[in-house]
Amino acid sequence: MNTSLRKKNKIVFIVYSMGIGGTERQVLELSKILKKRGYTVLVYVLEKKISTFTKELKNNNIPIKYINTNFDKKYSQGIYRFVLLKKIFSILRVLLSKYSKSFIETVKKDKPDILYSFGTLPCSLAVIAKKHIKTKIIWGIRSTNIITAYPRLVDWYYLVQSIIYSRLADVIISNSIAGKNIYIRYRFQKEKIVVIPNGIDTNIFKPNIEMRNKFRKMYGIHMNELVIGHAARLDPLKDHQNFLHSVSIFIKSHPCARFCIAGDGKEKYIKELKVLSQQLGVERNLIWLHTFHSMPDFYNAIDFLTLTSISEGFPNVIVEAMSCGKPCITTDVGDGALIVKGTGFSVPKSNPEKLAEGWEKMYRKINSVDTSNICRRKVIKNYSVTILTNRFCEVIDSL
Repeated sequence: MNTSLRKKNKIVFIVYSMGIGGTERQVLELSKILKKRGYTVLVYVLEKKISTFTKELKNNNIPIKYINTNFDKKYSQGIYRFVLLKKIFSILRVLLSKYSKSFIETVKKDKPDILYSFGTLPCSLAVIAKKHIKTKIIWGIRSTNIITAYPRLVDWYYLVQSIIYSRLADVIISNSIAGKNIYIRYRFQKEKIVVIPNGIDTNIFKPNIEMRNKFRKMYGIHMNELVIGHAARLDPLKDHQNFLHSVSIFIKSHPCARFCIAGDGKEKYIKELKVLSQQLGVERNLIWLHTFHSMPDFYNAIDFLTLTSISEGFPNVIVEAMSCGKPCITTDVGDGALIVKGTGFSVPKSNPEKLAEGWEKMYRKINSVDTSNICRRKVIKNYSVTILTNRFCEVIDSL
């Protein structure tokens, strides 16, 4: 489409940070392709965190504007520990502070046609911006659950969100069917919710035997050893305890199996996981990668991937691994089971016995069936970044 004829040409993404994560990767990939298609793209970030993603945005001449570099210190307790009262009051404090005014000034100067926000505070800021400039608001919802000891408070929290955002946002984009269904339950306006699954660059995530050999040599893994991978931030929601308990079961029949864990997190939680691995006697089978920047190398090196989350929306790591030709086993959360259907397996969450059984089943499958082409074809057909961008452009052209 000719950019001169396009009604909505300038798009601003609003995110908490551009650190390594699923939402951040989607913003990165979508920004790059939108720019190639002639859109003007900016990224507003609330927490200043330098990563390979921020460097890639700069390399593609996509501006990043840090709205509030002090915000993460005040707000992180509310987000990552899911203490909803702290979260709510943190939002109110920021919205009523000088940081809100700074945001409004930035938006007035940039005059975006579309504000695409991810998360509670970014969407709150977008709603405020709409009072000062003529713009359209898209709210991206990514998760399917909030874990808390106060379920009534969760209901109240989402009810408030539904009253504000589902009425003031022009479109709500969910990256999963499961997410859409959850938010409809919380009275979000059904007609405004559009499901657009995440997309990944299949030219980056692809089978590569040289990457496999290089990685295995680097970490002292024999070429014929079974390697099971786990890629997720080290966070209780990802349930690494379940993974470690499953390892303790599986190595009874496969003592030489190796388990690569890619992801980083809070130091205290990492120590807890390593203590548990020692208690279970599985430490020698594990390879902790922490922050690992070359995920295509990682996916190519493993034999299959595992996701043990207790809550997900659309897990990017599964699609990335499948694009590299690797089958996956996932807990039945979010759209995980739908994504792996026909290529891998889903198991109940927080059930080490069932997960270990799934590993045994997958081990037999990869030794008898060529799963690589099946996995990759499914991703190219359903979850490429081109499909993501096409669907997103259809949404913004309809506004």
